[in-house]
Amino acid sequence: MSANSPSTPSPQVLFSATQKLIEQQATVNIATVNEQGLPDASYAPFVHIKPRFYIFVSELARHTQNILRNPRVSLFFAEAEATSKNLFARERLVLQCEACDIQREDDEFSKAINTLKAEFGDMIALLESLPDFHLLRLSPSQGAYTVGFGKAYNLTVDAAGQYSFQHLDEQQLKGR
Repeated sequence: MSANSPSTPSPQVLFSATQKLIEQQATVNIATVNEQGLPDASYAPFVHIKPRFYIFVSELARHTQNILRNPRVSLFFAEAEATSKNLFARERLVLQCEACDIQREDDEFSKAINTLKAEFGDMIALLESLPDFHLLRLSPSQGAYTVGFGKAYNLTVDAAGQYSFQHLDEQQLKGR
């Protein structure tokens, strides 16, 4: 079943829904892998300058060290528990990303830092004065979006930020 069949929302509707879920968040859950190859979960405030995400994090944090060693990162966005009708079927989005450490002298650094300042205020100016903070660009390439029971989609993200969705039907789930 493709994302544009009659029983499945259009790609535009799915894309809008994922963007709305992202916009409802001020922080993102981050999954990284530590030096021993073990999973490590954390979170960070972020800004979304489509199609990329930016976090400004201290190299003293485990997740920053993990990302600097291994740039593969998973981001997790979820509907708030308080607004979910069913905690077993919360709306959620997982994006697999490639991280890049943006240098302070790059134009991209200024643009992202200014966006972070607009979103989070004076705290960013204070953090910017600290030499251990890194601006990390997280570029999504693929992921999964779940709206509820039987409403799960694999997705890919191209370089321009266009999302493509593939509905996971029962047959595909059995083949896993």
